Amino acid sequence: DDIGEGGASAGGLRRLYNLDLCRDLGFGRRVKAVCFSDDRPPLLAVALGPRDDRDGPERESREPSAYDRSSVLGVYDLESAGRPAYACACSGEVSSCVFGPSGSGLVLAGTEEGGVCLWDLGEPDSNHGRFEVERGKKDAAAASPGNYFAALAEPEAAETIAVRWPSYTTEGQASLDLRHSAQEVVSLFRVGGGPEAAAAEDEIEASEAQGARFRVLSVNRCGVSTAWDVCNVPFAQSLAQVTGTDLGLRIGSRYKLVKSGACDVEKLVEGVRGEGSEPVVITAAASAGDDVTTMALGTGEGLAYKCNRFGARPRPPLYFSPLAHAQESNSKLLRRQEGMVSSPVTGAAFSPSDPRLLLCCHLDGSVCLYRTTQSFPIQTWNWSRPLRLVRWHPNGKTFYALDASSNLVTFDPAGGSGSSEPLACRAMVAGEEAVGGVQAASFELSALRESHKEDTFACCALSNGKAAVFVLAGTT
Repeated sequence: DDIGEGGASAGGLRRLYNLDLCRDLGFGRRVKAVCFSDDRPPLLAVALGPRDDRDGPERESREPSAYDRSSVLGVYDLESAGRPAYACACSGEVSSCVFGPSGSGLVLAGTEEGGVCLWDLGEPDSNHGRFEVERGKKDAAAASPGNYFAALAEPEAAETIAVRWPSYTTEGQASLDLRHSAQEVVSLFRVGGGPEAAAAEDEIEASEAQGARFRVLSVNRCGVSTAWDVCNVPFAQSLAQVTGTDLGLRIGSRYKLVKSGACDVEKLVEGVRGEGSEPVVITAAASAGDDVTTMALGTGEGLAYKCNRFGARPRPPLYFSPLAHAQESNSKLLRRQEGMVSSPVTGAAFSPSDPRLLLCCHLDGSVCLYRTTQSFPIQTWNWSRPLRLVRWHPNGKTFYALDASSNLVTFDPAGGSGSSEPLACRAMVAGEEAVGGVQAASFELSALRESHKEDTFACCALSNGKAAVFVLAGTT
């Protein structure tokens, strides 16, 4: 299924299988987000929205479910991915997801309604309801000797699976702070608690009952970023205490989210934007994960705004695409761009090896590499098709961009600026799927990081409601 474009060499891309969240729970849904954990081997979360009423006669043959109007999230162990290891559900339309630190057993999701939900996978199944599902055979694209995982299992009889409702949700705070719940959560980031913190797990467990474990950031469509500390809470709380102090805490939950800060990008840049400017619309976001939680928020006007969780005014306050000219001041460029057409930012990512490097991709096919101390790109690349998303390889040496034709394009920053020749261009959708109009909507990467393997997992959200898992063999 490898292809090349513009002289690009095709790399080793193998699809392992498609993931389908237990056919009954997943039927008629669309994949909205995917993410990997830091565990080794990694866990994979696949978030799907509510069932679509327009899915025709097949829907009529299925029994109605209590989960039809809810979003569902399946957590898979990639070594036994025939069915999810955990199934989670929440109200509303899920828009993003992220795991807690390695070994924490926590996963979070943002919603289009502006809420953030947290699930504790360590809770016993007996605390949750069960749903009868029909297990089907895994859809494998690569069943060959030397494959990563065991042979495919035969179809099995119907069984039940525990479906977990959130241990905590911020929706109960809507009446207290309308800013964070009024707009769709565009991105959700984890800050702290990375792989390097795993050695401190025993110390964390021995901390006070309400000690903070790690922090997440939610960024909504209008540019408000909210910092949430994930904290331990006592088991013994009466119903009156729960309902009286925190409406989002489910009885018996061990963790909660505590708001620890907020930043409104509109207020940060009101001094440089002209009067009467249109409201900021966030189209992409990235977090550097540094001490001050530096963020880059891409917008529909083609700019990327810089901010942090303290609401300070960082320098420079924003980044410009190559359309701008370096000899002009930020304020002049903003005024001049009001009458110009600049391509929207569709993806942003900080380098995992150097948080001073920021990538932004645009709808016109351009990719810009910025040094965070400068407003203008230090390198640019131009691809022949619109780009949807950009991600660094976990080692920070190369980066990947997903284009509108469902190709995964690999670039090498060391190759120089302006080159249209990527290292590789790989088709994420091919064969009958491509003929049927299936497209890749988003993707995430996870390196195996074992000493004897250099391969990388790639999970791609497809427009047919499935998530495809690939191996990028020998990538660097």
